[in-house]
Amino acid sequence: MKTEIESGLLAGEVGMVEQWELARAVDKLSIRIEQGCDAPNLVQVRRACKALNGARQYELCRVLAEAYLGPSAPDPAVVKHLVQAQINLSMLDAAQATLDAHGDWSFFPAGATKDQELLELAGLKARILKDRFVLSQDPDDLVRAYGAYRMAFDTHHSKPFWHGVNAVALGARAEREGVLLDGEPSGMLAARLHKELCSKDGNEPWRLATLSELSLALGECDGAELWLYRLLHSPKCTPFVLQSYERQLRTIWEGHVAADGCASRLLTILTQYQVSRLSTMSIAPDSARELRETDLEKVFSDVGSFSVEMVRRMLEACASIGCVSNALGARLGTGFMLRAGDLGHGIDDRVFVTNSHVLSDTVPGAVPLEKALVSFELGPDAEGKPRYYKVSALLYTSPPGPLGLSDPAGDLLDVTIVTLEEVPASVPGLRIASALPLVNGKTRAYVIGHPRGSGLQVSVHDSELLACDEHPKLIHYRTPTDPGSSGSPVFNESWQVIALHHGGSHSMPRFRPASGDYPANEGITLAAIQAGLAAHAAAGQPVPSPNEAR
Repeated sequence: MKTEIESGLLAGEVGMVEQWELARAVDKLSIRIEQGCDAPNLVQVRRACKALNGARQYELCRVLAEAYLGPSAPDPAVVKHLVQAQINLSMLDAAQATLDAHGDWSFFPAGATKDQELLELAGLKARILKDRFVLSQDPDDLVRAYGAYRMAFDTHHSKPFWHGVNAVALGARAEREGVLLDGEPSGMLAARLHKELCSKDGNEPWRLATLSELSLALGECDGAELWLYRLLHSPKCTPFVLQSYERQLRTIWEGHVAADGCASRLLTILTQYQVSRLSTMSIAPDSARELRETDLEKVFSDVGSFSVEMVRRMLEACASIGCVSNALGARLGTGFMLRAGDLGHGIDDRVFVTNSHVLSDTVPGAVPLEKALVSFELGPDAEGKPRYYKVSALLYTSPPGPLGLSDPAGDLLDVTIVTLEEVPASVPGLRIASALPLVNGKTRAYVIGHPRGSGLQVSVHDSELLACDEHPKLIHYRTPTDPGSSGSPVFNESWQVIALHHGGSHSMPRFRPASGDYPANEGITLAAIQAGLAAHAAAGQPVPSPNEAR
């Protein structure tokens, strides 16, 4: 019998359910597919995969799509959803292997559906190559990425502008670096696309972003800025579009916040908008190293609660915040190093803390300890591709519980504490706050994490601390977060850790009064985790020191 969550997925809906509950539903559907018993049909799998990717639940889409493609004839739509998920999880080798294994669609009936899916797959192939270039900075990867986008643009009758503008951007990058490419110069292609797109009407975000980037390629910076402002004021504009354009400006056009040049000018406008309107700021390793006091003043000038000194301390804290990946390289959550002496109970070294629904051998959808890899992308030694650290030993774990469950027993903490192998001294560990801040309508709670497997993002606005339960075990806050933020540290205004973020809901049960609900995110207090460790030791299960654990 299908659960409500499973039925919703097969209808193309992802409700407001917790990560571990959604993972359990996907596991059940995958088992049905593999066993051939009451298995969902192709249309249902397409809907479910599209819904999971739409909710940016990329790992769960990967699990379901791979289960379907195992026993069944490959379907271009399911392959497309799988490759999209793999790319967004930074699994570039796996994404390419999927395309290589399912690249022959001669058997698939001709028609508009097939043409559209092949067009999407061509774009995904080019996206893999572009992301490889971003990681490697190898001119050969640049040539291959340009060729893939240009071929997709030239060979498909629908002339997709997103293929064309990527060819323009990569062509311009090649010209700046003296790399020879076949075909017309990027400026000529940009001029043709700009003229054609200007002849079309509409304020669709993709059109406005493309016209801004084409103006950038043509050296028309005022025009690029005008189209960007039209994009920012478009009622259809989404964070996804803005983040995609921001990534393109930073990685392909080599823009830097508050630096000289047109790409940097556009990137600064985008960053300021995200800080003041979307409540978040992306922190790339290169930008974190290059930010100067004058840059911080420009970016945060409209955020009254953020001083330059606060931002400087925030960036220092980022060095101890890690990304949790599985053995395939899929980025699935966040965690952080603590100066473990602050936890007490004989632990005398740094430890890594995250949710048990992120890292566990027993919670559905979590990364098993043996397959987990942790990277610190903003540490002082973070250069190029990140280093990965394996789990050395499990010190303590507690399963997740329902949101809003103010349980005095404190045995559902959604926490896993482990030691890692060979963590460098440049990852010092965060400080634990001695007490929770007062809830007075003005107090802020800040979250830094890797939402949806992305680079680090920080909440900088609309981050009010809403409530604490009476024990105190749980806190509620209105900080904007996404899946993948699970396991993030929750900070007070002095950048000391007060809680471990683990979930959120538009209908979170209230603490006071103990009736009704409200939109909020929820964290497990560090005090509750310390108490859980103490109870663990008192029950005859002492927490080993990291040296003993090894």
